Amino acid sequence: LEVGPDLPSNAALERWLGEPLKAALLPTSLFLTNKKGFPVLSRPHQRLLARLLKLEVQVVLTGAPRHGGKPLASYLQYLEHVGQHRPPPSAYELFARGYEDYLQSPLQPLMDNLESQTYEVFEKDPIKYSQYQQAIYRCLLDRVPEEEKDTNVQVVMVLGAGRGPLVSAALRASRQAARPIRVYAVEKNPNAVVTLQSWQYEEWGAQVTVVGQDMRGWSPPEGADLVVSELLGSFGDNELSPECLDGAQHCLKEWG
Repeated sequence: LEVGPDLPSNAALERWLGEPLKAALLPTSLFLTNKKGFPVLSRPHQRLLARLLKLEVQVVLTGAPRHGGKPLASYLQYLEHVGQHRPPPSAYELFARGYEDYLQSPLQPLMDNLESQTYEVFEKDPIKYSQYQQAIYRCLLDRVPEEEKDTNVQVVMVLGAGRGPLVSAALRASRQAARPIRVYAVEKNPNAVVTLQSWQYEEWGAQVTVVGQDMRGWSPPEGADLVVSELLGSFGDNELSPECLDGAQHCLKEWG
C-alpha cells in the first residue's frame, strides 16, 4: 500500500486494513517539519501508522531526506517513536493475535469432542457470561414470588455444560436473586465431564449434579423449570443448537 498525502474516509481505510496488507510505503514527502526542524507525520497519518503497526505491517520509507538536512535516520527515529508510544494491546487483541482476517472453520461438537483449549476460548468472553447471569437472575425473580423464596427451589438444567461457566453463572444468579436452585450440568464430552466433576467436588457441592450423557437420550429424574444453553455457535447457529436442544425438550416442565 503506497500511502499518499490525502487519506480517504474512515470507511475506505477500514477496507484497506481488511486486505492482507504486508507492507506500507511511506514517502518522505508525506512528512511535515516540527518546530525543532525534525520530520513528523500529521495526526491522521499517525493514526493510520499506529493501526498498520498493530497489524504488524512492514513500513518501507521511500524517497530522499528533505527536512533541513536531517539524515534519513531522523525519519526512522520518528517512526520508532510512534511505534513505541502506541497504547498497549487489550486482552482481546493479545488473545486474537495471529488470527486477524482469517475465517475459522466451524466447530462440530456433536461429531467431535472439543479440546480443553477450545472451551478456554469460549470462557475468555466475560460479557456473555455476565449477560447469561443477568438473564437467569431475572428469570428466577419472575418465576418465584417473594413469599415463596425460601420454599420454591427452581430446577436449572445447563445443557452442554462444557467446563462449567454457565453452571457458575447460574449459581451466582441464584445468590443474587436470593432464590434457591438445584442444578443439573449435562455434558456428553468425557474430557469436560472430568472438569465438571472436579468443580462439583471442590466448589459447587451437592447443589449441582453432573450428568455425563447426551442430552437427547437422557431421562431426567425431574423436569426443569429453566434450561440454559449456549449451543449457538459463532455463525448462523452452526453449533448444534437445533439438533440438540430440540431433542432435549422432554427435559422441560410444562411451564418451563
